[in-house]
This record gives sequence, C-alpha cells and structure tokens, in this order.
Amino acid sequence: MYNAAYDWRMANHKTEERDGYLSNMKHRIELLYKRTGHKVVIIGHSFGANVIYFFLKWVESDQGGQGGPNWVNEHIHAYIDLAGPHLGVSKSLSALYSGEMKDTAMLGPLDGLLKSLGFGSDRRAPLFRTWHSLSAMLPKGGDRIWWGPMITTENKSLSLEQSIRLLRPFVQNLYEWFDLGSKPPQNQTFRQWSNPLASTLPKAPDMKIFCFYGVKLPTERAYRYNNGEIARSISDREMNISNGVEFETGDGTVPLISLGYMCSHAWKTKKYNPSEIPVVTRQYISNPIMFYPRGRESADHVDIMGNLHLTMDVLRVVTGYDVNITDQVHVQVPEKD
Repeated sequence: MYNAAYDWRMANHKTEERDGYLSNMKHRIELLYKRTGHKVVIIGHSFGANVIYFFLKWVESDQGGQGGPNWVNEHIHAYIDLAGPHLGVSKSLSALYSGEMKDTAMLGPLDGLLKSLGFGSDRRAPLFRTWHSLSAMLPKGGDRIWWGPMITTENKSLSLEQSIRLLRPFVQNLYEWFDLGSKPPQNQTFRQWSNPLASTLPKAPDMKIFCFYGVKLPTERAYRYNNGEIARSISDREMNISNGVEFETGDGTVPLISLGYMCSHAWKTKKYNPSEIPVVTRQYISNPIMFYPRGRESADHVDIMGNLHLTMDVLRVVTGYDVNITDQVHVQVPEKD
C-alpha cells in the first residue's frame, strides 16, 4: 500500500513541476507491479479522485509521463472514485468570487468575529485565488450541465458561464490552465486533463472504474448576493434557500450532477470512454447511528470514509472479489443533451 499525499492547494500540473508528484506516483505503481506481479488499484477521495483522473491522462501522454497508450491498461486493475467532484463544486465559484460559501454564510455573528480578527471575506477571497485547486474545481460543462442561475444579485441573475466570466480579471491563469467546457478537442493538453468532459478515458479495456458516493444530503448549488456578499437574510424553505445559499441533493459538499454525471452517463458512451471500460456506480444513503456521528453509515462527503458498507465494497475491489459489485442507485442523475 502506498499513500500518495499531495499539496491540495496546487493545480495538478504544478505538483509535477514543483514536486515531481506525478512521476513519483508512476514509479511507485511500476515498482508495485514489478514486485507483486499484480496490477494496482488506485483510490482517490474528493479532489484526490480528480488528481487520479489527471494522472491517468498525464501518464500515457508524450507531454507527460510518456508511458504510452497501453500503460494504464498494463498497470491499473481498477480506479475507485470516492465522492470525486469530477464536474466541480459550486462552492469554488463563491469562494473565488467573494471568499464565501455555505460554511461562512452559516456562521452568523461568528463571521463578524472573523472580520474583527482580520480574516473576513475581503481577506479570504485573495487567499483563495492563490489556491489553483479551487480553479480546477470550478463547475465544468457550462450552462448545458449546470442549469439555471448560479449567482443572483440585486438586479440580475447570472448563469454559470456568466458567473465564471466575473472571475477572469482577478483569478490568475484561469483560462490558460483550465478548460471548463464540454467538448474534447482533437489535440488535448494538460488544460483538458482536469476536465473529463474535455478529454476521454484512457484506452484501458481491462481496467474497471468504481464510483462510490453519498446522496440525499442538502448540498449548496447557487447563491443570492447583496452588496457583493452572500445575502444571509434571504431564506425560503420552498425554494431550498437558507442564509442566501440554494441547496439541492448531493453528499453535503458535492452536487449530484458532479458526483454522478460522468459515471452514470458520459463514461457509458464511446465518445468519452473509447475502450468501453466497465463503470459501476454505488450510491449510499446516510443512516445516522447514535454514538457514531461520523461514519459507520454516513453518506456525508467526508464521513463516508468511515461508512461500513463502502469500506466493504472497497475491500472487495482491492482483494479481487469485485465481480459481483453492481450498480446501486437511489437517486437518478439527470441526463443532459
């Protein structure tokens, strides 16, 4: 077993430039394969799942690891995606725009304390904009995938594409480093490797993909603004709005469309999965148990790491008993045109 910790603040290609992170992962996998004679199972949780997807594209490319088109198929048995935000998260948009998100909007008077300590939204936003991982987690696929307004101000409602354009003046390298669209170009570079809608899975017909994530938890989706800040005074139970934040289903952090669209739809097509890699989706529902507030049967984005049923599914994959692992879907993922 190898723990591939990474600097979560950085864009994926920068971890390679500074730390040789991707090269080290490649060498570790090759060593494990050479020593054991068995292909490797790679597991990524949250943004770690996005890092692994980037690695799978990087490792086979002449512009990256130069492993060639067969490297993934020869070395990887399975890729386990644990709650990966493959199509981004809404909170990265609000964090880069105003230094806010659900977590800060719910603070109430405590946010005033943070301001008095010199860490209000006016200080947080410039800091967040230096973390290029947040740019990598901006919602992807444009208005086709992310319907409706994402930011609503006093006098206008902005779609995702309009909202992202607001970021361009003060988020460095946004368009130079990241492709946020939904069409794979003929010549792919590292810009597309952070976006599975702008790239394709590797040609690895013998590999398997398992997407494990929680559902049916309120998850931030869009925001109401007033005077440049999230309008905490706006709440509407019928519209699923609380403290200026609009909610939909997900795992409490990542919306369902980001958790499941690639696994349930896009990766079922040859356009995005040219070698028809088998993809299995298993959704988990929270069942809170007294004295086990974090884990056991939680579907929360973080706490799911302690979910007993997920743990058993992961163990079946890594021990080679994954033949009978099938889809378990509690909430259908919307299918886009």
